[in-house]
Amino acid sequence: MCMIYKDIPYEYAFEFKIPVDYNADDKIFRIVASNFREETRDFTGLCLENELMVVSDEKIPFEAFFDIVSEIVDITVSSEKSYAEAHEGRIPTPHRKVTDNDFLTKFEKRKNSKKSLDYYRGLKMYFEKPERITENISEEVKPDLWEYLNILFFLYLISAKMPEAKDVKFFKI
Repeated sequence: MCMIYKDIPYEYAFEFKIPVDYNADDKIFRIVASNFREETRDFTGLCLENELMVVSDEKIPFEAFFDIVSEIVDITVSSEKSYAEAHEGRIPTPHRKVTDNDFLTKFEKRKNSKKSLDYYRGLKMYFEKPERITENISEEVKPDLWEYLNILFFLYLISAKMPEAKDVKFFKI
């Protein structure tokens, strides 16, 4: 399952808020990320609010996800802050944003399955003692170990290097 935008298949999505000093409201980010792409040897990320696309040469998914998220946040926040300073505090309206209604509709539909990163932290006990998975979780909702580990390590990177991020959610698209 993935969603394709401009010929790039995206499989993961992150949604979170970052407080910014140039606005009273937190900045909401909706970012999608691809799997590792063999043909280009990278991961690609896309911000839905401004169509900013970044690539990460990291080979491990959780490092690539963090690289993508932090780059998009840094570029977006610094450019909006510079604009606000130069234009008497006005917040810029992005010239570009993802406008593909089909893509956005699918994104919003799949967003219903989003999980907070605390959800993944809560699954830790099942991986420390795998026998508990069969005791307490039905077959349909058993978590994917690879996904869990990547998201858990991503959570630790976010907590350590971007502690201002709030309401961080993850979902597959």
